[in-house]
Amino acid sequence: MDKSASTHKESKNGGKSVKLLSLDKKNLKKHIKKVETTTTKHARKFIVKRIGNVKESRRYIVAWLLVASLLIAGIGVHFFVIDKQYTERASTAGGTYAEGVVGKLETLNPLYISSSAEGAASKLLFSSLYGYDSSGALHPDLAESMKMEDGGRRYTVRMRQGVKWHDGTPLTAKDVDFTVKLIKNPDIRARTSLQASWQDVAVQVIDNYTIEFRLSPYAAFPHALTFAILPQHIVSQIPVSSLRESSYSKSPVGSGPFTYRLLQSSQSGDMHRTLHLVANKNYYEKTPFVDRMELHVYQKTDQLVQAIRSNEVTGAIGLDEVQASAVKMSGYNRFDIPLNSGIYTLMNTDQAILKDRIVRQAIQRTIDTEAIRKEVSPNAPVLNLPFLPSQVRGSERIKVPKVDIAEANKLLDTTKWKLQGEYRKQKDTELRLQITVLKNEQYEKIAHMMVEQLKTIGVRASVQVIDTEAVASGFVQDVLQPRNYDILLYELPIGGDPDVFAYWHSSQTGLNGYNFTNYANDTADVALVSARDQTSSDRRDSKYIAFAEQWLVDAPAIALYQQVAPYFVNKNAQSVDSSMRFVSIVDRYFSVNNWTVSKAQFLKTP
Repeated sequence: MDKSASTHKESKNGGKSVKLLSLDKKNLKKHIKKVETTTTKHARKFIVKRIGNVKESRRYIVAWLLVASLLIAGIGVHFFVIDKQYTERASTAGGTYAEGVVGKLETLNPLYISSSAEGAASKLLFSSLYGYDSSGALHPDLAESMKMEDGGRRYTVRMRQGVKWHDGTPLTAKDVDFTVKLIKNPDIRARTSLQASWQDVAVQVIDNYTIEFRLSPYAAFPHALTFAILPQHIVSQIPVSSLRESSYSKSPVGSGPFTYRLLQSSQSGDMHRTLHLVANKNYYEKTPFVDRMELHVYQKTDQLVQAIRSNEVTGAIGLDEVQASAVKMSGYNRFDIPLNSGIYTLMNTDQAILKDRIVRQAIQRTIDTEAIRKEVSPNAPVLNLPFLPSQVRGSERIKVPKVDIAEANKLLDTTKWKLQGEYRKQKDTELRLQITVLKNEQYEKIAHMMVEQLKTIGVRASVQVIDTEAVASGFVQDVLQPRNYDILLYELPIGGDPDVFAYWHSSQTGLNGYNFTNYANDTADVALVSARDQTSSDRRDSKYIAFAEQWLVDAPAIALYQQVAPYFVNKNAQSVDSSMRFVSIVDRYFSVNNWTVSKAQFLKTP
């Protein structure tokens, strides 16, 4: 070591010699100065003198970075254009479509349907000779063709071949014949409306795929062929008396687009039931796109609303306008689908006050149906007649009485009901009427609007709300059948044909009839009967126009608007859309085999 930089000393440590280094501060400063001088020279040589080169290089680097960025952006735009030009987002097969409905699901046997939920299950599990398409027109299902002969006294239907029940057994004309006989059998206790359609119809099997129906001329008969067909090889083995409660009515074999898998009940106590179905791989039309279908049946509308809000269901139906408007739309599209049903104000013509046609006419000119429709169901089509205007050609020329409060008061002035203060009286008896409605926000809103409108002609009206979900409500037995009401706000299903004989012919009054106003008029009766017998559409239309004109004069009821069904569907799914119209809610399944639950990107077909 350089002795000028340091000096050494020795010491003893355990008998060993240890060298101690002593630091010379003066020499240290000289060495630091030397290192500093050397470092500065190197910095000037390798950094400062080359700064210009670094600046020049930086310009090249920045230029190359810009070029690279433009290339990357160009590639991105190129792929985006190709993606838009050569690919498209489309629905994909597979998955589960979960649909929410409101009602009860106590049977899966179509002979005993009593709710829209049971009707939905029937449409998914069973087939019919005919059904209704998405425009509301009659459309062949199992039928291939139909021939009318003998002036409407004989109809011959030729059926598809190769159709099979879910268990693989061929479906033939014998199954159709067997089902009709079941419907007509009083011991089966099929629903009344179904029995009435077949009471006077004779059926004959011509061969395995041809069947003949004989009846008195009835122009609307083809619409009766929409009933669900049951399998003879299974149901014939079940005693008639126990069919309703049989295992078949709980887990049926059908021929529809889906097969039964499981009916599950909620354990939470909310009576929520879920029907699990699987796509019928051998369906004669086309195997459904979705693998599974779930029908979620809720007892109350607020449960369905919650299911929509929590995205528990793919699609949902069963809410009225008031309830549907309160649903948050996030993640769903809403479509308002017109139904072949009307909301009517039905006046009991046997009631003491309403027996007087002049009183009914005064009410007719007072109820502002346009204001009611715009307030409670703005998307609903206008309805003024006992049938849909689209069903009868020339019905648009029928003169419908307009709202005219002055005219209504003049009419009442000709009666014994005289205005005394705010309301009319006959001696000491006040002109009072009660409006009966089922518990429903939309109906209740209408009823209260009517109360205010009737007040303008001196009629004191009140509202009676009946909760059909209450255990002891007894609406049908205590109210509807005995006609225990003054005015009833009610929905009347019109159907696919303008034949409204059941609602307005005098023979249909009484406990088991559907003439809920007890309306009776000879002119109307003749027109209704004659229209049923006509095979000429022109003559038939003229009969219905004559009936409607008399109906408007007699005013047994007031048509408020055509019913619509709000349908919610997840934005990624495809099922119902705004171009459709249904005869009834269950007809939404016409193209259920095309429903999907998801979408993906696909190359476009050249």
